[in-house]
Amino acid sequence: MSEISWRVRAFTPPEAAEICGVSAGAVRLLLHRHAKVGLGERRRGRRRLSARDIATLRVALYVNRAMPMAEALPAAAQHLERLPSAAAFLVAEGGKTFTADAETAGRWAVERGAVVVPFGRIAHDILAMCSAPEGAA
Repeated sequence: MSEISWRVRAFTPPEAAEICGVSAGAVRLLLHRHAKVGLGERRRGRRRLSARDIATLRVALYVNRAMPMAEALPAAAQHLERLPSAAAFLVAEGGKTFTADAETAGRWAVERGAVVVPFGRIAHDILAMCSAPEGAA
């Protein structure tokens, strides 16, 4: 099995969409509207994304429930700068985000109605999908 690094930009928007669980059009729209976030890169006229970029898109779609996408994407990108622990949670509430353990995240969800995203698990699952050999999904 070939290992794909967290930051190797090897995936096209349609491939990223399949891994992320959204349409290719949605991925292209997000990349176009939020280009300043710096997801992906163009090589020979074609956009390429990494496992980190794909995880950022997926996590931002959840965080978007608590804040506008223009804030959710940069927040997700910041928290996914490095591959997080699989047990890490991202809490979004009141326009702010922070990482937490399961107990703290659960408390924020119950007491404050915060959006809690298991972003560590999402990141590790996406990295595993990106590392899987072709046709073994």
